[in-house]
Amino acid sequence: MSVTSLSKFSIKHLLGVFHKDPSMICILKGKDHLYDYVNPAYQALVGDKEIIGRSVREVFPELAEMGLTKVLDSVYETGNSFTGSEMPAKKGGKEERIFDFTYQAIILDEGTVYGIYVQIFDVTEKVEARKKLKESEENWRKLANFVPSYIWTANSEGHITFVSDKWFDYTGNLDKRASIEGDWQFVHPEDEIKYKVIWKDAVTKESFFEIELRCRRFDGTYRWFLLQAQPLLDSSGTVISWFGSLNDINERKLEEFERLKIVEKERLVYNSSEIQRQLLKNLFDLIPAIVCTLKGPGHEFELINPAVERLFGNRNVIGLHAIDVFPKTSGQDFIEKLDIVYNTGEPYIGIELPYPMFNPLSGIIETYYFTFAIYAMHGENGCINGIFIFAYDVTEQVKNREALALKNELLIKINNDLDNFIYTASHDLRAPVSNIEGLINALKFSLGDDVNKNKEFGDIMKLVSSSIDRFKNTIQELTEISKVQKEVEEEIEFVYFEEVLEEIQLLYQEQIKSTQARIIVDLNEGFGFRFSRKNFRSIIHNLVSNALKYRHSDIRPEILIKTERINNYLIFSVQDNGLGIPKNQLDKVFTMFKRFHSHVEGTGVGLYIVKRIIDNAGGKIEVDSSEGKGTTFRVFFKV
Repeated sequence: MSVTSLSKFSIKHLLGVFHKDPSMICILKGKDHLYDYVNPAYQALVGDKEIIGRSVREVFPELAEMGLTKVLDSVYETGNSFTGSEMPAKKGGKEERIFDFTYQAIILDEGTVYGIYVQIFDVTEKVEARKKLKESEENWRKLANFVPSYIWTANSEGHITFVSDKWFDYTGNLDKRASIEGDWQFVHPEDEIKYKVIWKDAVTKESFFEIELRCRRFDGTYRWFLLQAQPLLDSSGTVISWFGSLNDINERKLEEFERLKIVEKERLVYNSSEIQRQLLKNLFDLIPAIVCTLKGPGHEFELINPAVERLFGNRNVIGLHAIDVFPKTSGQDFIEKLDIVYNTGEPYIGIELPYPMFNPLSGIIETYYFTFAIYAMHGENGCINGIFIFAYDVTEQVKNREALALKNELLIKINNDLDNFIYTASHDLRAPVSNIEGLINALKFSLGDDVNKNKEFGDIMKLVSSSIDRFKNTIQELTEISKVQKEVEEEIEFVYFEEVLEEIQLLYQEQIKSTQARIIVDLNEGFGFRFSRKNFRSIIHNLVSNALKYRHSDIRPEILIKTERINNYLIFSVQDNGLGIPKNQLDKVFTMFKRFHSHVEGTGVGLYIVKRIIDNAGGKIEVDSSEGKGTTFRVFFKV
């Protein structure tokens, strides 16, 4: 209602109208804002308090402190209206309510301001209802985010207005508003057109909506979902919004696809037409394996190939039941497997299973071994109607493997016996050799100086002594071999290459000096690892001594010793410029007692010992050689 320019008569006429108005109305007169009129609704606001003729400041001092009188002054002085909303105040001095209000200047016909027209509306219920609605929406959203499904809503036109937070976790899209406005932009391109058509049709017809589609996850993969929506109607039957859910059905869909594949495969493979049956029979006849089909719960032989006939002594078993064909003692277990596959549809795979079978050649029951697969066959209605068997007779392979295992056991026993013989021989020969050496020395002493000075006798004694020394060295080497063969545990400690190499160089100092050998050492400082110090010393000793022994007589020996690390190996290499090894003999270089240069002293067991030590430690050794140019040994220590 506009109260801007009214005559005094008009004001009196309106008072009757104001009196019946449910809103709270009053008229304030003059610049002091004295109550000139209040309707019953406004009077109820202040209770029993008499306010006519009193100022607003006097009746509502607390509102005056809040600046109310300043607002009234402005309206009175400027003639501009003022509107306030949702201001709390106590009604009747007791109950707090919430109000909307309007202040308008009352201007008389002559243009003078009479006062201010005040109209107040109680909006408490509306505000409370809005708060409850907001709380209800918040609670609904919390519930939507709590349930396992993805909850969503759309407006009456079908545009998405809300999606539960879990959906944004799934898509990885942090911009929720853009995601909602995109209306399922994460739908798989192959499903998008179908989705839009069905959704548009549902919105147009105001009918239930449902579709299965794929939606992209935050990692780029797609999963299957069931998207559903139900229209919500008002009292007049008009759609006001849509309520929907999105449920992950990926596992179910994958299972469905798998079942469809199996059903389609079985339908194609086991079609029961006569043409396909004959083609299958022809195929069976060409397969060397055992192939047959059994029909019904009694497992009646329906199709067999020649291998099945041979298995049963060229007996035609078509039409017979499995229980009548297989031996009573051994066949029962196999019949039970057929029953399980037929009843459950689950295939059975057997690997090298033994079965006693009648041998038509020997006329007795013998044990055969089979690897086989049993599958259920399905009819056109999808029900199991038979069994398909595919098997191989692996008796020969199993028996060959068993024979090989026996041979391996025998070979291990022979090797153990040989190790024991070497160990025993090396110990038992020590005493006789020592006795011979003592007897020779006693003979030389007893013959006197005249005989000992005889040149021919002296040469013979030197040969005898040399033979005894070689024999003693051979016994010592046999002892070392025996220790390596038996894998005698040595104390493991942290060894350094440079320390052990210094010991070896000191040991061969005279030989290095006499041959003028040039030894080049390229070691990483502090290069070491955990190993048996004795075995490590033996490895370096053999490789360095071989490099010195097998040298050219007219070329200064050069020996390069270096270390390096590659992946999980420490590599120690010894390279020389010596005599080298023929290419066709390289594969025999680590063979016991194998020698390639007879003019040099040696027993031919050093490299064999090195190889065994490295093998027992889980490492490896490689050799590269060129005859006349030199040899390189590379030892890989696993760390």
